[in-house]
Amino acid sequence: MDNDLFKDFYYKELERKEIVYNRLQWTLSIWVVLFGAILFCFNNFKDVEELKVYFWTSLILSILSLSVAAIFIGISLWGRKILYLPKPSQLDSHYKVLQDNYNGYVGYENQAEIEFSKYMNNLYIKCADSNIKRTDKKVHFSNLSVIAMIISVVFLVLSFSIGAKKLFDTDEPIQKVQIMNSQVKPENEVYLILIREE
Repeated sequence: MDNDLFKDFYYKELERKEIVYNRLQWTLSIWVVLFGAILFCFNNFKDVEELKVYFWTSLILSILSLSVAAIFIGISLWGRKILYLPKPSQLDSHYKVLQDNYNGYVGYENQAEIEFSKYMNNLYIKCADSNIKRTDKKVHFSNLSVIAMIISVVFLVLSFSIGAKKLFDTDEPIQKVQIMNSQVKPENEVYLILIREE
């Protein structure tokens, strides 16, 4: 059997590995943004008065969901080694051993090429199978981390909506500027301004 098919499987799987790795980088970036949003909620709304239990419950659930997402991202990135083909020097030495074994036997002139082709097919199959399993596991745990982050976003939006009222409430005194109109116009065009707090 021609080893071009297995070679294509191997190289396509290496390309897929790069795509999954880039996707994991985006997932990690979104995780960092969500972590920043949780810190913002915690710092700005920690003394919320109304619906305090609901606020803290939703914020804690958001933190827990984001922690689960971090675990899944860590599992996705953790030590999944990709199998690569042997070095060209190793392949060349294996081919030379095959040539030495079959050289000089009548009827076996092409046997070294046939055995080397079988050897390469087995290498491509072994490496491609291993890489497919590892990449599929990365994709699976990456998807689980995205689901956990979506759950975290739901609880984060809920806690933000409870605490956002505090952003718009202003308890600071309002200063009013009132220009007093007098019947007599001053000579130097200076007006009396009265500032008072309410």
